[in-house]
Amino acid sequence: MKIRYGFISNSSSTSFVITNFGTETKTLVDLVKENPHLFDDFIYTYDWYKQDERYSFDNLIISASNDYEYKNMVFPCNKGVECIMSDEDGSLAGHILRYSLRNNNPDAHSTFVWVKVFDTQERTRRY
Repeated sequence: MKIRYGFISNSSSTSFVITNFGTETKTLVDLVKENPHLFDDFIYTYDWYKQDERYSFDNLIISASNDYEYKNMVFPCNKGVECIMSDEDGSLAGHILRYSLRNNNPDAHSTFVWVKVFDTQERTRRY
């Protein structure tokens, strides 16, 4: 497992190690598509976002594929990659996935597995 030892300066971010156990390199878009329950759970938990048309599954896919912080995020086969998700960078993907990855497990058919490493709000580190 890869662990970040430096301080994460963003006041609202969570660090995850995400591993792709598939047979080919995948992207953050693949993770979102394989785990649609992440979006569903976010909208269910934070139901006031239902009224905001920006918060849609399609827009989450667009954000994961276009936003600067996330568009080049790749997951090689069988290798843990540290990813920092933040809700303060203005990215829809960062906002939704920060909360959803913390609170959910992968879909049963997903090739991805993740573990939270550090959360700036909780000030905890997983070793």
